[in-house]
Amino acid sequence: MKARKKPIAVPVEFAIRGGTLQTMEGPVAYRAGDALMTGVKGERWPVRREEFAEGYLPAGAQPMFADGEYLKRPVVVDAEQRQVAFSVSLGDGGVLCGQAGDWLVTGAEGEQWVVADDVFVATYVRID
Repeated sequence: MKARKKPIAVPVEFAIRGGTLQTMEGPVAYRAGDALMTGVKGERWPVRREEFAEGYLPAGAQPMFADGEYLKRPVVVDAEQRQVAFSVSLGDGGVLCGQAGDWLVTGAEGEQWVVADDVFVATYVRID
């Protein structure tokens, strides 16, 4: 099915140095300058600085790349709810692990990520 993010502002801080963030789906490495996002259910995930610039806009008066709240640009994604556990390989060698009932989301460039069902319901809207 086709879906897009609801216009929900989420808090973002920018990493001072590189590290690893424990997401709901597994550890994900990040670099200095990458965005560290916090979702509506308290879930956390990093976004590469370059991808962040293309995909997000400040929700308030802060300049781009300043800590604060941001909105996802309204892009269409493919989403499939999986009935069995699954995994997604990341370009840096990391792996995200999804549980039965989680969603596999695929962006326009073929990038994939995992979204827990309760988070998907709270933050995405079906458009087809």
